[in-house]
Amino acid sequence: MNLLIMLLLVSLSFGEVLRLKDFLRDTLEGNRELNALREDLLALQQEAEAAGRDLLPSVVFEERFLRTDIPAQVLFVKLNQERISASDLSPSVLNNPDPVSNFETSLRLEVPIWMGGGLRARRDIKALEVEVEKLRYRFAEERILLEAYETFINASFLREAVSVAMKNLDDAKEHLKIAEALYRTGVALLSDVLRAKVRVAKAEEGLKDAERRYRDSLEAMALLSGRDYSRLTPEPLGECPPLPEDLIVRAIENRPDLKALRKTLRLIDTRRSLKMSEIMPSLTAFASYTLYDRDTPFGSEGNGYSFGLSLTLRLNMGLSTIKKMKSEDHRRRALLQRIDHLKERIGYEVRKAVREYEASLAILSSAKRRLEEAEETVRIIKLRYKNGLARMVDLIDAQTQLEMARLDHLEALRRCHISYAKALFSAGLIREVLR
Repeated sequence: MNLLIMLLLVSLSFGEVLRLKDFLRDTLEGNRELNALREDLLALQQEAEAAGRDLLPSVVFEERFLRTDIPAQVLFVKLNQERISASDLSPSVLNNPDPVSNFETSLRLEVPIWMGGGLRARRDIKALEVEVEKLRYRFAEERILLEAYETFINASFLREAVSVAMKNLDDAKEHLKIAEALYRTGVALLSDVLRAKVRVAKAEEGLKDAERRYRDSLEAMALLSGRDYSRLTPEPLGECPPLPEDLIVRAIENRPDLKALRKTLRLIDTRRSLKMSEIMPSLTAFASYTLYDRDTPFGSEGNGYSFGLSLTLRLNMGLSTIKKMKSEDHRRRALLQRIDHLKERIGYEVRKAVREYEASLAILSSAKRRLEEAEETVRIIKLRYKNGLARMVDLIDAQTQLEMARLDHLEALRRCHISYAKALFSAGLIREVLR
């Protein structure tokens, strides 16, 4: 506990404290991979909206120009322009007419009444694709959250490792002062002073290496979230949080990748319906109004309307549609196998993560005891050395064990936090770290 208080006080000199939750939110907002996936999702949503519009009536406006001397076309152009005369029906004129021009302006309305279920199937397919993509995006978010959590915990660990390295250097310098003072009084040997100096140099090297690794971790955080944290300091590692209960049951309910596969089952069934619509009759209503003029666009020498129904039935004699429907049946059975396999794998991942978490708790408890014992050992040997009852090599050995115990305790705490996050991720509950 004293060590944690000391580390917290030392951390104030690093800069403004950055909280874990703030970094995770920064990552969700600024991560480039997630930003790209969001754009893909928005594009798919636009396609889904467009597919839904296919059920609505469509309006076609068209302006055409024609000039011809083909007898049949000349006759019908003049009929449509309502300017045919008796002379136009003489055999010589019918067989060898003068060229005519025609501007045709038309407005056509088409209303799909029944397209064999194809239009609705296309709309439903796009809607389901959006739902599947949302679940995949959520799974990607959770994966990035886990990576961000690990990156932050590593940075916090390395920040505290710098604090430990500072403490190790201070202890080494204190031991050097004791050795020099005892050497001047003739109680200690020169070799004690030299050993203490070597220990100070070693502690200085360890501090420089810890600072380098800490700076690297801040860059890793910036790369992940798209923000600069050079002036901030990750908050210290707290106590390892407890895991929720019934992780396996909750995993089957919450894992986005499993939900996506289940949603894909509906997608396959809808695709089968779309292929079936190819052999179903379609019924369309239409209405049009047309203007005809020989001189100007949008002119109206002649005009007319038409409306009606169109019934279409298209059959492929090679039975390709039946084959396509059978292919979707095979895909469905394959997907059911993948769902069952993923359920088994999720159970394995959760059990493995929980075992890792429990092991890390045991290691953390052991590391705490070893740290307390190492601190007490150094205290006793320091007193004995001051009184001439122990050697400097004994004090240095004890100090080395204390430094290892400090780092082991930090490493055990780091491992416990990461195993906690991995267990939550395996159960689809990693977002709980944001609460």
